[in-house]
Amino acid sequence: MKIFVELLSILFASLAAVFVLGRWFENFNMFAPDREHSISPEEFSLAPSESYVPSGKKGEKIHCWFFNAGGTKTILYVHGNAGNVSDRIPVIAGYIKNGFNVFIFDYRGYGKSEGRATKSNFLEDAFTAYAHLTGEIGIPAEQIIILGQSLGGIPATRLATQRKNRGLVLEGAFYSVREVARDISDRFPIWILASPDLDNGRELKKLTVPLLVLHGELDGTIPFRHSALVFGAAPENSGKKQKRLVTFESGGHTDLFAIDPEKYYGSINSFAE
Repeated sequence: MKIFVELLSILFASLAAVFVLGRWFENFNMFAPDREHSISPEEFSLAPSESYVPSGKKGEKIHCWFFNAGGTKTILYVHGNAGNVSDRIPVIAGYIKNGFNVFIFDYRGYGKSEGRATKSNFLEDAFTAYAHLTGEIGIPAEQIIILGQSLGGIPATRLATQRKNRGLVLEGAFYSVREVARDISDRFPIWILASPDLDNGRELKKLTVPLLVLHGELDGTIPFRHSALVFGAAPENSGKKQKRLVTFESGGHTDLFAIDPEKYYGSINSFAE
């Protein structure tokens, strides 16, 4: 009996160690921030207003850009896990040409923002950015289209279900971290170790605003199959066309706007109306 108890203790200790290691690995690979700006707005003849907004209990400041195109609709761009705001300037330039104002921010640990990248900061900073956009900048909530790209779909979806907005756009977003883990290995159940809280599917069931899903069929980061799962998770709106799925045959993970700009920006334009 004593040997059995000892073996059981060793088993539980091993499982706990594997669980902790799995979560550490997830966090380590989840964020890939870059402090250096690779592109400047001036290279695209853009001149955004710049702000540094306190976020979290420590008041660490996040860096924000607001591109005022004089439009009646504003895209709140929630970017993915890599790089920083500067890497998104090319796609932002297209939004502006199509008459959208654009507000983008860096999470803590990214670019010029203070602090470090964590799961809780990733979510909290998005809400800080929204509050700044609707508060200090003064953009009405009904004019805001929230756009979440890749991992940015997680905080974007939470914003869309918990704050007033015009609609949600998800680009190259995944259904859940656990489904991403299934993509990595279908032989071993490593998905068990993945965070159950990073789940777009569960949150999308609460959505009450229109949804546009954009996904490249050649996406090598978030497999194309996630687009159907994400689209299916959102509810219909009493038979009205509340959600739309647009796919790009030659599109990858971050190049949809460059692969087919007419289709990409056209889809967002029609969605905004």
